[in-house]
Amino acid sequence: MTKTELQYIFAISLLFSLSFPPFPFGFLTPVALALLLHFLDDKSPKQCFRLGYWVGLIWGGFTLFWIAASTLPGAILVISINALHYALVAWLYGHFRRGGKMLALFSFPFVWVAIEYLRAFSDLRFNWLVLAHTQTYYLPLIQIAEYTGYLGISFILVILGILLYNIFSLGKFWKWLNAVAILIIVLALFIFGI
Repeated sequence: MTKTELQYIFAISLLFSLSFPPFPFGFLTPVALALLLHFLDDKSPKQCFRLGYWVGLIWGGFTLFWIAASTLPGAILVISINALHYALVAWLYGHFRRGGKMLALFSFPFVWVAIEYLRAFSDLRFNWLVLAHTQTYYLPLIQIAEYTGYLGISFILVILGILLYNIFSLGKFWKWLNAVAILIIVLALFIFGI
């Protein structure tokens, strides 16, 4: 693993971790997602799996460290298994990326939310680690959950992450279009929530 990969893994994991309560930095969630997408660009599905696993492992270490107070081997096992969810998301992104960038970006929110949904049925679900919970300090923005559930909030966050990623990876006209789309989504959620 290269030094650059380690820096990306640490930065993405830290941004995701700081997005969750008790930290009031939920706005970092789309930033972490955009950075993750940039990190996975032009990687093979196998590389995406490996890198996604490391992101999940470090992120899990930051957010699930407290399990070690009860059992260190159990904490290592739980964090290692939990990281597989993010490895699977990254692997599927890499797989869809073979069909083109647009296919990969279009499928990414569906893949992320599907994995969050399926994870809810496992014994190691950690439901408080779904993306929707990063927005608990922004009550007006999450009122749409009344109709979409927490998975709808996660879906919207992934869309915002994709739009933010596009701002940094597309031409000038498309950057503005994506920035306007982010503004419209956030304003619409805020107006709906007040």
